[in-house]
Amino acid sequence: MLVVEDDAAIRELLEEELQDAGYTTLGVPSAEEAIALLSHTSVSLVITDVRLPGMTGIQLLQQLRHAGSELGIIVITAFGTIDQAVEALKLGADDF
Repeated sequence: MLVVEDDAAIRELLEEELQDAGYTTLGVPSAEEAIALLSHTSVSLVITDVRLPGMTGIQLLQQLRHAGSELGIIVITAFGTIDQAVEALKLGADDF
């Protein structure tokens, strides 16, 4: 699983919890780094925050889906709105 979260403490917590549940994780602080990593590394799921420096998590979702990626993608945020959830799901997120 790839965790895309700019807050290092939250990213590390998410990775730790997923690892404790038996998953292998990678973590990056930006969507741009996620795209670079995904160009040469295979993962089964991307968990991305909405608010990221540079490209947002929604833009990352759009770019991955536009490229034809069928990866599972979960969008997370502490500041979500119903509109954001609807948009993410319409764009192909598996969950919000």
